[in-house]
Amino acid sequence: MVCFSYDFLYNQNMKIILIILTSLIILASCGTQPTVEIPTVSPSSEKTILALGDSLTAGYGLPESDSYPSQLAVRLTGLGYNYSIKNA
Repeated sequence: MVCFSYDFLYNQNMKIILIILTSLIILASCGTQPTVEIPTVSPSSEKTILALGDSLTAGYGLPESDSYPSQLAVRLTGLGYNYSIKNA
């Protein structure tokens, strides 16, 4: 006579159900991503850069057009950026 245990079938069914539920949870969580709004700045708005430093930064003894802040302003304007450079 062969003895048959229903515990084996119960354990196999529970494993299958657990695998299916886990797969569904993983698939459901992959489909949605939180939306994050990135603030945008209009291209016409001007930002300010403050140049801090010593006499080399300030350009003492040089014409105003040769100082570091002036050279930076020329370079940024040439690249299409809209920045105001302040020499502190």
